[in-house]
Parts: sequence; C-alpha cells; structure tokens
Amino acid sequence: MHVYVWFFIFPNIEGYELGQLSREAYPPIVFFSCILVGIALTSSAYFTQDQIPNLKQPKERKSKNNLSRFFKGYC
Repeated sequence: MHVYVWFFIFPNIEGYELGQLSREAYPPIVFFSCILVGIALTSSAYFTQDQIPNLKQPKERKSKNNLSRFFKGYC
C-alpha cells in the first residue's frame, strides 16, 4: 500500500513539488483504503467463522436481562 500511495497517488505533479500538497490526490487514497479495510474485515470474518464453536461459552444466567432491571440500579 505504501508503494501504491507514494508512486501512484502522490507523484510529483505540475505546480507541486510534493504530491502530498495536492488536494486532488487525497480522494483516491481514501477510496483505496476503504476498499482495502472492507476486504480485510470481510475476509477476517469469513475465514474465522469455523472457530466460533471453539470459543468459551458463557455461564447460564438465572435471570434474564431486561430494560427495567438495567434502570433499577440507576433510579
């Protein structure tokens, strides 16, 4: 990603010695980063879904959680 940004998004262009100073250079890197993060999140969830049965199970609760019980401690 670093190489992509420095050579394709922030190249030296006319009027700017450094491409980082150009406002037009930022939307493509934001779009690329969003796509990359989305792919990473989706693939992480997909490839770890088989591990869910191996997770430690919570203990059984005697009472159910409800909204009135939540606010009872605060009022």
